[in-house]
Amino acid sequence: MYLREFAPRVRNVIDTLPLLEHSIVIEDASGADVSGLDSVEYEAAMASGSPERDFGPRSPDDRYILYTGGTTGMPKGVVWRHEDVFFALGGGIDPTTNTRVQAPGDLVARARERQPGTMLPIAPLMHGASQWSVMGGAFQGNRIVLVSKFDPDRVWRLVESGGGQQHHDHRRRDGPPPRRDPRRVRRHLRLVVAGVDLEHRGGVLPLGQAELPRTSSRTSS
Repeated sequence: MYLREFAPRVRNVIDTLPLLEHSIVIEDASGADVSGLDSVEYEAAMASGSPERDFGPRSPDDRYILYTGGTTGMPKGVVWRHEDVFFALGGGIDPTTNTRVQAPGDLVARARERQPGTMLPIAPLMHGASQWSVMGGAFQGNRIVLVSKFDPDRVWRLVESGGGQQHHDHRRRDGPPPRRDPRRVRRHLRLVVAGVDLEHRGGVLPLGQAELPRTSSRTSS
């Protein structure tokens, strides 16, 4: 399954995949040439699918594979039980009270009690930090803003416009992020979560902590 813009890359490798039986293309308005790839459009595949389930009922023991993005070495898959990953990363435990939700409705009730925020995960969605920023945030009623390609100037313009109160960055970069006007950024930015690589390469925040007194920063490896 691939976005249409990546059709040239798929074309470069498809002949080396003798076991590949199906490919699905997701339309992205890029207009990339998909001729000869025999790919089915995602919406058409969904519409033609059967509503019948051909597998057993869901279980907390169902497996989920999270592939790391390779920021700390070679990409690798980590296997989680569905129940475990929901409580660890998906908002299943209230971090302020350490209380577990007992039913999906508990997340809805929690979201209603709090003012929803805006999350701006800018690492690729294959990265666990971005996946669970999206899913965990959406489970709790937060607005999620995604960027299709990393552009630091665009990211900070989004923050300045109110498009990101929580900013997650796990990309490697060869230099520090661009500096911004603190008066415009401080109105909206509340939390920055960044890979340790960014800290080593010139600082997590685009502005000093003194310029953003209400903003917290966390690093993760």
